[in-house]
Amino acid sequence: MTRLLIIDDDAASCRTLELHFRSLGHKVRVAHSVDEGLATARATTPELIILDIRMPGRDGLEGLPEFKKLFPGTNVIMITAFHDMDSTIEAMKGGADDYIHKPIDINELDAAVARAVRRAQSEGSEMSLSREEVAKPGSNIMVGRSRAMKEVFKTIGLVAAKPATVLITGESGTGKELVARAIHHAGVNPSGPFVAVNCAALVETLLESDLFGHEKGAFTGAVSRQIGKFARTSTTDCRW
Repeated sequence: MTRLLIIDDDAASCRTLELHFRSLGHKVRVAHSVDEGLATARATTPELIILDIRMPGRDGLEGLPEFKKLFPGTNVIMITAFHDMDSTIEAMKGGADDYIHKPIDINELDAAVARAVRRAQSEGSEMSLSREEVAKPGSNIMVGRSRAMKEVFKTIGLVAAKPATVLITGESGTGKELVARAIHHAGVNPSGPFVAVNCAALVETLLESDLFGHEKGAFTGAVSRQIGKFARTSTTDCRW
Protein backbone atom coordinates (compact mmCIF):
# COMPACT_ATOMS: atom_id res chain seq x y z
CA MET A 1 0.00 0.00 0.00
CA THR A 2 1.36 3.40 -1.04
CA ARG A 3 0.54 6.84 0.36
CA LEU A 4 -0.46 8.71 -2.77
CA LEU A 5 -1.25 12.43 -3.19
CA ILE A 6 -3.14 13.64 -6.29
CA ILE A 7 -2.97 17.39 -7.04
CA ASP A 8 -5.25 18.59 -9.82
CA ASP A 9 -7.72 21.48 -10.06
CA ASP A 10 -10.14 19.23 -11.97
CA ALA A 11 -12.31 17.81 -9.18
CA ALA A 12 -13.85 15.13 -11.42
CA SER A 13 -10.44 13.89 -12.53
CA CYS A 14 -9.23 13.82 -8.92
CA ARG A 15 -12.27 11.84 -7.81
CA THR A 16 -11.89 9.32 -10.63
CA LEU A 17 -8.22 8.73 -9.86
CA GLU A 18 -8.91 8.62 -6.12
CA LEU A 19 -11.50 5.86 -6.53
CA HIS A 20 -9.27 3.95 -8.93
CA PHE A 21 -6.18 3.94 -6.72
CA ARG A 22 -8.12 3.21 -3.56
CA SER A 23 -9.57 0.16 -5.31
CA LEU A 24 -5.96 -0.99 -5.81
CA GLY A 25 -5.27 -0.69 -2.09
CA HIS A 26 -3.43 2.66 -1.98
CA LYS A 27 -4.05 5.38 0.61
CA VAL A 28 -5.08 8.44 -1.39
CA ARG A 29 -5.35 12.14 -0.57
CA VAL A 30 -6.35 14.86 -3.03
CA ALA A 31 -5.65 18.59 -3.37
CA HIS A 32 -6.70 21.15 -5.96
CA SER A 33 -3.76 23.58 -5.99
CA VAL A 34 -0.01 23.60 -5.42
CA ASP A 35 -0.33 25.38 -2.07
CA GLU A 36 -3.07 23.00 -0.86
CA GLY A 37 -0.94 20.10 -2.08
CA LEU A 38 2.09 21.32 -0.13
CA ALA A 39 0.01 21.65 3.04
CA THR A 40 -1.44 18.16 2.58
CA ALA A 41 2.00 16.73 1.82
CA ARG A 42 3.47 18.23 4.99
CA ALA A 43 0.69 16.59 6.99
CA THR A 44 0.77 13.16 5.34
CA THR A 45 4.30 12.72 3.84
CA PRO A 46 3.19 10.98 0.62
CA GLU A 47 5.33 8.34 -1.02
CA LEU A 48 4.09 9.30 -4.49
CA ILE A 49 2.69 12.56 -5.87
CA ILE A 50 0.64 12.89 -9.07
CA LEU A 51 0.89 16.58 -9.98
CA ASP A 52 -1.01 18.44 -12.70
CA ILE A 53 0.82 21.23 -14.54
CA ARG A 54 -1.83 23.78 -15.46
CA MET A 55 -3.67 25.00 -12.35
CA PRO A 56 -4.84 28.38 -11.01
CA GLY A 57 -2.17 30.21 -9.05
CA ARG A 58 1.17 28.45 -9.15
CA ASP A 59 1.31 25.74 -11.78
CA GLY A 60 2.78 22.30 -11.27
CA LEU A 61 6.15 23.17 -12.83
CA GLU A 62 6.53 26.09 -10.40
CA GLY A 63 5.63 23.90 -7.45
CA LEU A 64 7.71 20.88 -8.48
CA PRO A 65 11.08 22.16 -7.12
CA GLU A 66 9.47 22.85 -3.74
CA PHE A 67 7.97 19.37 -3.55
CA LYS A 68 11.35 17.84 -4.43
CA LYS A 69 13.15 20.01 -1.88
CA LEU A 70 10.74 19.19 0.95
CA PHE A 71 10.30 15.52 0.01
CA PRO A 72 13.43 14.46 -1.90
CA GLY A 73 12.62 10.77 -1.58
CA THR A 74 9.10 11.14 -2.98
CA ASN A 75 8.48 10.24 -6.61
CA VAL A 76 6.50 12.77 -8.67
CA ILE A 77 4.47 11.96 -11.79
CA MET A 78 3.45 15.02 -13.81
CA ILE A 79 0.17 15.04 -15.75
CA THR A 80 -0.87 17.59 -18.36
CA ALA A 81 -3.16 18.18 -21.30
CA PHE A 82 -0.39 20.10 -23.06
CA HIS A 83 1.96 18.05 -25.23
CA ASP A 84 4.92 20.35 -25.97
CA MET A 85 8.53 19.26 -25.76
CA ASP A 86 9.73 22.12 -23.53
CA SER A 87 7.29 21.33 -20.70
CA THR A 88 8.26 17.67 -20.78
CA ILE A 89 11.99 18.44 -20.65
CA GLU A 90 11.55 21.07 -17.92
CA ALA A 91 9.51 18.66 -15.80
CA MET A 92 12.05 15.85 -16.09
CA LYS A 93 14.96 18.18 -15.35
CA GLY A 94 13.07 19.61 -12.39
CA GLY A 95 12.85 16.22 -10.72
CA ALA A 96 9.73 14.58 -12.14
CA ASP A 97 10.00 10.80 -12.38
CA ASP A 98 7.47 10.45 -15.17
CA TYR A 99 5.22 12.55 -17.38
CA ILE A 100 1.74 11.45 -18.46
CA HIS A 101 -0.48 13.25 -20.96
CA LYS A 102 -4.23 13.82 -20.71
CA PRO A 103 -6.65 12.34 -21.48
CA ILE A 104 -5.05 9.87 -19.10
CA ASP A 105 -4.56 6.32 -20.27
CA ILE A 106 -5.18 4.55 -16.95
CA ASN A 107 -2.99 1.61 -17.96
CA GLU A 108 -0.11 4.00 -18.73
CA LEU A 109 -0.60 5.76 -15.40
CA ASP A 110 -0.78 2.44 -13.53
CA ALA A 111 2.51 1.41 -15.16
CA ALA A 112 4.11 4.72 -14.18
CA VAL A 113 2.90 4.32 -10.58
CA ALA A 114 4.24 0.75 -10.47
CA ARG A 115 7.65 1.94 -11.72
CA ALA A 116 7.70 4.71 -9.12
CA VAL A 117 6.87 2.26 -6.33
CA ARG A 118 9.67 -0.07 -7.48
CA ARG A 119 12.12 2.84 -7.54
CA ALA A 120 11.14 3.83 -4.02
CA GLN A 121 11.61 0.27 -2.82
CA SER A 122 15.05 -0.18 -4.39
CA GLU A 123 17.56 2.35 -3.13
CA GLY A 124 20.30 3.23 -5.59
CA SER A 125 18.27 2.15 -8.61
CA GLU A 126 19.80 3.13 -11.94
CA MET A 127 16.78 5.36 -12.49
CA SER A 128 17.49 7.40 -9.37
CA LEU A 129 19.34 10.23 -11.08
CA SER A 130 20.51 13.31 -9.22
CA ARG A 131 18.54 16.37 -10.30
CA GLU A 132 19.94 19.73 -11.34
CA GLU A 133 18.28 23.08 -10.82
CA VAL A 134 15.69 23.70 -13.54
CA ALA A 135 17.17 25.62 -16.45
CA LYS A 136 15.17 27.47 -19.02
CA PRO A 137 14.18 25.07 -21.78
CA GLY A 138 15.47 25.64 -25.28
CA SER A 139 13.40 26.58 -28.25
CA ASN A 140 10.72 24.06 -29.11
CA ILE A 141 12.66 22.52 -32.01
CA MET A 142 10.90 19.16 -31.94
CA VAL A 143 7.22 18.32 -32.07
CA GLY A 144 5.30 15.09 -31.66
CA ARG A 145 2.38 13.60 -29.79
CA SER A 146 2.95 9.88 -30.21
CA ARG A 147 3.92 7.82 -27.17
CA ALA A 148 7.35 7.17 -28.70
CA MET A 149 8.04 10.90 -29.07
CA LYS A 150 6.88 11.57 -25.51
CA GLU A 151 9.45 9.01 -24.32
CA VAL A 152 12.12 10.79 -26.39
CA PHE A 153 11.24 14.12 -24.74
CA LYS A 154 11.39 12.57 -21.26
CA THR A 155 14.77 11.00 -22.01
CA ILE A 156 16.14 14.34 -23.26
CA GLY A 157 15.11 15.94 -19.98
CA LEU A 158 16.74 13.18 -17.94
CA VAL A 159 20.12 13.23 -19.70
CA ALA A 160 20.44 16.94 -20.54
CA ALA A 161 22.00 17.99 -17.24
CA LYS A 162 24.12 14.86 -16.78
CA PRO A 163 27.89 14.91 -17.50
CA ALA A 164 27.58 11.90 -19.78
CA THR A 165 28.35 11.05 -23.38
CA VAL A 166 25.13 10.34 -25.27
CA LEU A 167 24.91 8.00 -28.27
CA ILE A 168 21.91 8.70 -30.51
CA THR A 169 21.12 6.04 -33.10
CA GLY A 170 18.57 5.80 -35.87
CA GLU A 171 18.02 5.65 -39.59
CA SER A 172 18.99 8.55 -41.82
CA GLY A 173 16.44 11.36 -41.59
CA THR A 174 14.87 10.33 -38.29
CA GLY A 175 16.10 13.44 -36.47
CA LYS A 176 19.24 12.41 -34.59
CA GLU A 177 20.75 15.89 -34.89
CA LEU A 178 17.49 17.46 -33.69
CA VAL A 179 17.68 15.30 -30.56
CA ALA A 180 21.33 16.32 -30.06
CA ARG A 181 20.39 19.99 -30.42
CA ALA A 182 17.51 19.57 -27.96
CA ILE A 183 19.88 17.99 -25.40
CA HIS A 184 22.32 20.87 -25.91
CA HIS A 185 19.63 23.56 -25.53
CA ALA A 186 18.27 21.89 -22.39
CA GLY A 187 21.74 21.39 -20.91
CA VAL A 188 23.83 23.43 -18.49
CA ASN A 189 25.34 25.65 -21.21
CA PRO A 190 22.63 26.26 -23.82
CA SER A 191 24.22 29.54 -24.95
CA GLY A 192 27.48 27.75 -25.79
CA PRO A 193 28.37 26.64 -29.31
CA PHE A 194 26.85 23.56 -30.87
CA VAL A 195 29.17 22.00 -33.46
CA ALA A 196 27.72 19.35 -35.77
CA VAL A 197 30.16 17.15 -37.67
CA ASN A 198 29.03 15.11 -40.67
CA CYS A 199 31.47 12.25 -40.29
CA ALA A 200 30.40 10.67 -43.58
CA ALA A 201 31.47 13.81 -45.44
CA LEU A 202 34.94 14.04 -43.88
CA VAL A 203 37.80 13.66 -46.38
CA GLU A 204 40.60 11.47 -45.03
CA THR A 205 43.37 13.80 -46.19
CA LEU A 206 41.70 16.81 -44.56
CA LEU A 207 40.45 15.09 -41.40
CA GLU A 208 43.18 16.43 -39.12
CA SER A 209 42.84 19.96 -40.49
CA ASP A 210 39.05 19.92 -40.20
CA LEU A 211 39.02 18.73 -36.62
CA PHE A 212 42.12 20.46 -35.21
CA GLY A 213 42.51 23.43 -37.57
CA HIS A 214 45.58 24.77 -39.36
CA GLU A 215 47.62 27.91 -39.84
CA LYS A 216 47.96 29.80 -43.10
CA GLY A 217 50.59 28.16 -45.31
CA ALA A 218 50.71 24.93 -43.28
CA PHE A 219 50.22 22.96 -46.50
CA THR A 220 49.45 23.53 -50.15
CA GLY A 221 46.06 25.19 -50.41
CA ALA A 222 46.03 26.52 -46.84
CA VAL A 223 45.43 30.12 -47.88
CA SER A 224 44.11 31.24 -44.50
CA ARG A 225 44.03 30.24 -40.87
CA GLN A 226 41.22 27.81 -40.02
CA ILE A 227 39.91 27.13 -36.53
CA GLY A 228 39.29 23.42 -35.96
CA LYS A 229 35.99 22.06 -34.73
CA PHE A 230 37.51 20.97 -31.41
CA ALA A 231 38.68 24.54 -30.80
CA ARG A 232 35.18 25.92 -31.35
CA THR A 233 33.71 24.13 -28.40
CA SER A 234 34.64 22.22 -25.29
CA THR A 235 34.30 18.44 -25.37
CA THR A 236 31.28 18.62 -23.09
CA ASP A 237 29.39 20.67 -25.66
CA CYS A 238 30.41 18.76 -28.78
CA ARG A 239 27.60 16.57 -30.11
CA TRP A 240 28.47 13.98 -32.75
